[in-house]
Amino acid sequence: MQLILWRHASASHYTGYDRALDPVGHKQAEQGGQWLAAHYPATPVYTSSALRAQETAAHYPQPAQAFSALNPGKSANAILDFLLESGEERLIAVGHLPWIGQLAAHLRGEHGYFPFNHGMILVFDGDTSGWQMRASFQPQPVSG
Repeated sequence: MQLILWRHASASHYTGYDRALDPVGHKQAEQGGQWLAAHYPATPVYTSSALRAQETAAHYPQPAQAFSALNPGKSANAILDFLLESGEERLIAVGHLPWIGQLAAHLRGEHGYFPFNHGMILVFDGDTSGWQMRASFQPQPVSG
């Protein structure tokens, strides 16, 4: 399986669950969506049900499906199980801290947490026997 982890882009400072992307976040998401479209076209996209994750995914030209299984507060292990059970050969998962950083560390064979910036993308190949990071993308600095 090829698992592509995409952290949602920068969101407003409003503290509610359904925070929208801020202007910087839309620019970050646009960069990420263009990079993914160029390197991983026509890939299924799973996102949490949070607005900021769905708005990030909307910058990729493939429609996204929202799943509460990817919502903030879920465990990295439960999310990995959910993604593996999808049956997809390649999948983009748009998510949140802390689980996306914990999952990235786990897939890299590390303990703890991988520092996952807004809009960052990591690409892994593997299965339950092991994973290897194949590519990464970090949006260029932008201003609002």
